[in-house]
Amino acid sequence: MLSLGKFDSKDDGSVKNLPGGKVVVGGAGDSHPGSSDATTCRGNLDNLLTTDDWETLFPSRQNSACTAHTFSNGSSIPGGFYELQALKTAADKFPCFLDKADGLTVNKRELSAFLAQISHETTGGWATAPGGPQAWGLCFKEEVCANSGSCDAYCAAGDPCTAAGDAVPCPCAAGKTYHGRGPMQLSWNYNYGPFSVALGEKLGISLDLLADPDKLIEDPVVAFASALHFWMEPRGSVPSCHSVMVGEWAPSSEDTAKGRVPGFGLTINVINGVQECDAPTDHRVQDRVDFYKKFAGVFGVDPGAHLYCDTQKPWTATAG
Repeated sequence: MLSLGKFDSKDDGSVKNLPGGKVVVGGAGDSHPGSSDATTCRGNLDNLLTTDDWETLFPSRQNSACTAHTFSNGSSIPGGFYELQALKTAADKFPCFLDKADGLTVNKRELSAFLAQISHETTGGWATAPGGPQAWGLCFKEEVCANSGSCDAYCAAGDPCTAAGDAVPCPCAAGKTYHGRGPMQLSWNYNYGPFSVALGEKLGISLDLLADPDKLIEDPVVAFASALHFWMEPRGSVPSCHSVMVGEWAPSSEDTAKGRVPGFGLTINVINGVQECDAPTDHRVQDRVDFYKKFAGVFGVDPGAHLYCDTQKPWTATAG
């Protein structure tokens, strides 16, 4: 499969595409090597994240400068879009998320890391933003090119999935665009197609994101589920962010030689290493780390070691 495009928050709060390396979208199940068996998992989100926490973490998400809380016609979404109950409903389908029953610190670190990454991907913050840059997570639900109708660059011609040997076809539908949508900013037709199948099976619904890509910005449960699916599933030789944060991933000798060590920094590598890692600290990396450290502080845990990916080689475009 081809790249899962990632997005970067610029200082003006807009979001732009930064295609990552080649990845393989995981299947519909939670259970995979290096992760807990989904049949024995019991997630702890309800016990870890309260409504008051949500307001503390995302105080600006319904600010008038943000668009995540509005429909495409500008009218307000009743109750907002990025709301806690939608995340909890989606998380019910991923029971291995936050499932370390004997590891409260581990669970809080994973939660901090997940929320930090989706905050960076959807941020509306800038250097002098009221409350600071990290007060503006979950501001956008789609790439800002949608506001000007200039999101036509995300259709790979033909059927790149079938051409790559995948079972799920992914030709672009007429009149549809596949720009970044949702908390992890899913992009490109070669990701929308396979994710439709994986998420549909996970949620128990019929889902065709190629024909209806706006489902990711109209249904908050589907939106959060897309982010959780990415978080929980490995892609070829690339580990899941979940397995990294809960200590289930062990580096191979090749990983060690390439500086890839467990910690928040490795989740950055998984998400957008080709663009952000193996270089002096990128401003995008710093934004992710700042979100993580802030959220870890809210949950009262030490963020742990290896927060950056400056010395980590990214997985190559042919990984897996």
